[in-house]
Amino acid sequence: MSLMRAVTKGRMLAVSRLPSAAAARTSAFIPSTPEEWEAAGYEVSKKNGAPKIPSQWNRWFPYEPVPFSPKLGPYIEHVEKDTVYHWCSCGESIPQPWCDQVGCKDTKFHPVVYIPEHSGKQWFCGSKHTPSRRQFCVCKAMLHPRRRRATPELL
Repeated sequence: MSLMRAVTKGRMLAVSRLPSAAAARTSAFIPSTPEEWEAAGYEVSKKNGAPKIPSQWNRWFPYEPVPFSPKLGPYIEHVEKDTVYHWCSCGESIPQPWCDQVGCKDTKFHPVVYIPEHSGKQWFCGSKHTPSRRQFCVCKAMLHPRRRRATPELL
């Protein structure tokens, strides 16, 4: 038996001996339904089921409002040049990433006006933790750290 095969076999045996709760803690489980997010201890939006996930900023400034995060990644949307779009900054609108004027009602968040310079695909923040820079998503930075602004030429 080769060394790599022996190491792999040993790891598989070690994981198989773990209790199921300990094995669940070591895996990368990300809830996908509102019920799973609530069971994990997060507040969930009544309007669209998005979880409220505090960022490091909210730990430093606990009195800042926390937006709901309908998607933990960027939205890739086709936009038309010189068309006015309203980007949802609260995370509670149904047609994400756009605001439907119902989601942001009764919140401290307001829709952000966006007028694209080019027609084509654009990436928009889905986690809603970048309200002043709707095109720069923390999740997008993990995918493409050198791409600050997605233009049609880059996509």
